Amino acid sequence: MVRFNRRISNFVISACIAVALASAAPAAVADDGATANNGWPQWLADAMGEENLRIRIRKVVLEDGLIKTRMAGKAAGKPQQIDGGWYLPRDIGTGAPLECWAFTASVDPATIANTIAEQILSASQQANGPLVDRSLYFVDAGAIDGAPFLALEWIYSVGEEPEVRVGLAKVRVAVKDEFSFACAHNFVGYRETFALAFEHFVREAKVKSSEPAPYYQEIFVQRLGEQPIGVSLSTFTLDEDGDTRIEMMETSLIPVDGATLATSDTWFFGWSSPDGRLINQRVAKSENGELTMNLALDPLDAGLWGVSGTFQGKEIAHEIVHDSAPMSELGQMLAVQDLLADGDRVSTSVPVWMPAADPTGFIEAEVALEPEGREDGLGRLTMGPLSIDARFDPSGSLMAGTLQAGAAQLVLERVWVNGTLP
Repeated sequence: MVRFNRRISNFVISACIAVALASAAPAAVADDGATANNGWPQWLADAMGEENLRIRIRKVVLEDGLIKTRMAGKAAGKPQQIDGGWYLPRDIGTGAPLECWAFTASVDPATIANTIAEQILSASQQANGPLVDRSLYFVDAGAIDGAPFLALEWIYSVGEEPEVRVGLAKVRVAVKDEFSFACAHNFVGYRETFALAFEHFVREAKVKSSEPAPYYQEIFVQRLGEQPIGVSLSTFTLDEDGDTRIEMMETSLIPVDGATLATSDTWFFGWSSPDGRLINQRVAKSENGELTMNLALDPLDAGLWGVSGTFQGKEIAHEIVHDSAPMSELGQMLAVQDLLADGDRVSTSVPVWMPAADPTGFIEAEVALEPEGREDGLGRLTMGPLSIDARFDPSGSLMAGTLQAGAAQLVLERVWVNGTLP
């Protein structure tokens, strides 16, 4: 399973979303002179506080039986099969439908979330007039049980005086197993209502999967200062030969300023030997919807590794000479596990492939334990240009880390873990 064609599948899914997406009429601006504490007109503050938290949750079974779930509200039409999944509109008792999608593949969450939001704004402009203003209102990242998710909200105004209208585009996207789930709601207020409806949709989902169950999974949330910006998922699955299939997803929504958002989606897929040596690896990364990295790493003759594909728009075909195989993510964890169990050593290092830093070579990943914090798993992880103040659990897995990102700190926190490492 190689993810070289992920961008094509996301394009197809984006086209299906564009066809299905409905446009709700944003709220008309009212001028009653009253102002709320946050500076908004009182009518807008009141509208933003509206909720409908007593919605009935109903069972939904899709025709082919691949997905069973429970969703808020009642059906606003039959589930519509689209290329790659289903479109599921729901009536939740607001002035706009809750629009949801269930996909039979893992999508790029940040790209899809941004695509849905942009299409909501485009539809609103077509229906109500030109865009007057837009502002990022909310960005979040986290996990619903074992499903990583991203959340995005834009508050915007469209139209011309005296018919200017205000809207709130709310979008959430999650990946669960090899399936993906997305919902959107284009209406001022009902923020908690929307969040809870999406949570039910994802948490209650039961899917038919042909994939073997993983023996270990973990989810990290990334925060820039106090702002959640991304989430990552790592999945380790044993094959019939005793090797481990490792799949990792990293996705982020990064506020650049109040009106600009940067998106990033990265997928790693590869195999590891039981002792942690990398067998091969694929990586695909898109930034702001454009594929910026699509690489394969494979062993050649003894001591040689071949890197091929594209990196930042350029073709790469390169041989790496190294006296030992690079270590996989499993191998890195096993190395830290051994270090923590050995009271005589204070550091360890292993070669790794870090294509974002240098796709044409291996670098050393070093963990140095703090003498005073060894029992708590405290240390420093150095990987090329990255230096992370880290905390590890006894299995060798990272529990938390902090690194400097310009003037701010990037914080990594493990928020969910399932299974055990060897």
